[in-house]
Amino acid sequence: MNPRTRRALEFVLDNLVWFMLVVVLVVFSIAIPNYFQLGIFANIIEASSVLGVMSIGLALVIITGHMDLSVES
Repeated sequence: MNPRTRRALEFVLDNLVWFMLVVVLVVFSIAIPNYFQLGIFANIIEASSVLGVMSIGLALVIITGHMDLSVES
C-alpha cells in the first residue's frame, strides 16, 4: 500500500464516527421532512444530557477507584 493511500485510510478510520454521523443526518433529512429544525436538535440534546451527566459521574467514581466492576463469586 502506498503512503498516500495509507494516510487516506488512516484519516477515514480516525474520523469514522463523524462520517457516520453525517450519513445518519443526511438519511434522516431525506426520510423526514423538515428534519433540520432547532426543536429536533434541542430535544436530542435534552434527552441525552441526563445520561451524559450520569455517565460523567459514574466515570469519575470508577476512575478514583471507589467502585469495582468485577463480578465476585
